[in-house]
Amino acid sequence: MNDEERQNKLNALYQSQNNMFDGRVSLSEYEQNQLLLTQFNKNTLNFEIPVFESIEKMQEMDESVFANWKIADIPVMVVAGGLGTLSSVLLRDFFANLHNHNWGEKPTRAGGHSEENIDWVPDAKKPGGVGHRWQFGHDLFNPFEVDWNQYKDLASQGGGFIPAWLKTPFLWLKHLLQDTFSREGLPLPGNSLLRYFLNPAQQREILQILGTIKMRDIAGAGITNVVMGAYVWGTEKDFKRVIFKPNYRGFSLMLGANLITLLSGLLVPPPLTSFNWGTIPVIGYYSFQLIKLEKEVRRQLKARDALLDKNQAALLRNNIALENAVLMNDEYYDEFVRYENDIVNFNMQTIVKHETLKKQLLLEGV
Repeated sequence: MNDEERQNKLNALYQSQNNMFDGRVSLSEYEQNQLLLTQFNKNTLNFEIPVFESIEKMQEMDESVFANWKIADIPVMVVAGGLGTLSSVLLRDFFANLHNHNWGEKPTRAGGHSEENIDWVPDAKKPGGVGHRWQFGHDLFNPFEVDWNQYKDLASQGGGFIPAWLKTPFLWLKHLLQDTFSREGLPLPGNSLLRYFLNPAQQREILQILGTIKMRDIAGAGITNVVMGAYVWGTEKDFKRVIFKPNYRGFSLMLGANLITLLSGLLVPPPLTSFNWGTIPVIGYYSFQLIKLEKEVRRQLKARDALLDKNQAALLRNNIALENAVLMNDEYYDEFVRYENDIVNFNMQTIVKHETLKKQLLLEGV
């Protein structure tokens, strides 16, 4: 209600008061008008609480994205990685003797490969020899150097239920697998391309360290992962969580143990030095999983930031609504105080008029 409406209401009440004193309005009607004014004034305090926007609850971060390392994790990781390299070193001579005596010196019919032509380097006087695998027939990605006619003959001589066409590539692959047990190991697939850029015989030492797959290294990598996996599984009590489910602690420990195996294998003195290619697939797998996990962490953090921004904006709007409501309430309160003052003034004037009328009646002797 504006000031003009308030003044009109007050003037009407004053007029009602004057009429009462003139005898034109009964006391009950005057009291009724006064009650209406008082009730009207109180209605000005009808303060409505605004409806605030709700604040969305923040979801908890997935515990799997945190490291949550235990006290023993790092020491066990170092031990597991060292055991892998130690195992590779200790298995070197054992596997080499297994290759030389069981396969390298026995013919194909006896389970070996001593008579197979891929061990004869062209223009060589005898099979085998230092670095012969780098020179001919031992590239998994280059089967064109293989004497397939010989393998067909060897396959047909074996008899059995397996057809010769299936046994032919099997005999070559068996030869390559057996060579991984040797001290030098089997050259990496694609090694025949190196002949276009360097002489493998002159780079034999470095190639033997970095460029060959050795079964002893694969076994060492296996021991690393068994030991580390058993420890993580025992402390997590969930094997699937260690291998398949997102788990920063399990992934990082497995990755770290394999890296230690790889690096420590390069630090042992020659001729035991070896680049453990058996760890590379595992390192690649867990690195990929950690990258995926890092993306998941970023996604969750981004979602939380977006929710925080949304809640902050809602809180700001709620604060503005509350301030407006409080401001409006202050205006109502000020108006109410003015009305109360009007009522007090009106009552005071009524008393004064009553006293004046009383004195006049006394003077007139009524």
